[in-house]
Amino acid sequence: MGLKTDIKNAFIKSLGPDAVGEGNLDQLSNDLKNAIKDYIQAQTFEITELKCDLEVEQLKTTAPLNANVLPTVTTATGGPVVMGTNGVLIPPINYNNRGGQGGALQSKGNAHINKKPNTSDNTSKIKLLTSVKEE
Repeated sequence: MGLKTDIKNAFIKSLGPDAVGEGNLDQLSNDLKNAIKDYIQAQTFEITELKCDLEVEQLKTTAPLNANVLPTVTTATGGPVVMGTNGVLIPPINYNNRGGQGGALQSKGNAHINKKPNTSDNTSKIKLLTSVKEE
């Protein structure tokens, strides 16, 4: 049932079995429903705890990465690599959910919002403001 009907039924029940007619309970119930709705919509709600799915849309690095070369790799002249560290430069990584290096980014995770901020990083200093409104 809807809020108006629930309010109306509560009034009818409170009138008791000896009541004659419903009077103007439809109008009263509708006005109360609108007053409750307007009050709820005027409030600012803060989400203090939430767990929801999270889609990472893009992941990239700002600089290239160094990688090691296995000693089994040979040089252009045919000799083996003697020192196999930091011998490969990987360009900056750029993945997104539509494609990128190595194909599309696939990710899975959860976003957690808690009342207690994580003080180990700067993001905890950001105050999140959230409004919930009926369209």
